Amino acid sequence: MTESERRKADATLDISQEVCPMTLVLTRRRIEALNPGQCLEVILSDGEAVRSVSLSAKEEGHRILQVKNEDGFISILIERS
Repeated sequence: MTESERRKADATLDISQEVCPMTLVLTRRRIEALNPGQCLEVILSDGEAVRSVSLSAKEEGHRILQVKNEDGFISILIERS
């Protein structure tokens, strides 16, 4: 079992009904509310938002620990830097 499979989210954000740029704005705000080292699970629909949210989080210095496809939705686990 890898580290990312053992990690649990400290918070969850469901933006599956949102579109860009709100997906980025809402994710950024929620990550900022976490302490460094805490994890956020972001649930979203497949498409451009998945790439945008992941890329934005990486550019801000956060770690993408896991990306899973679950029941037609994508779950991204992000660790705040």
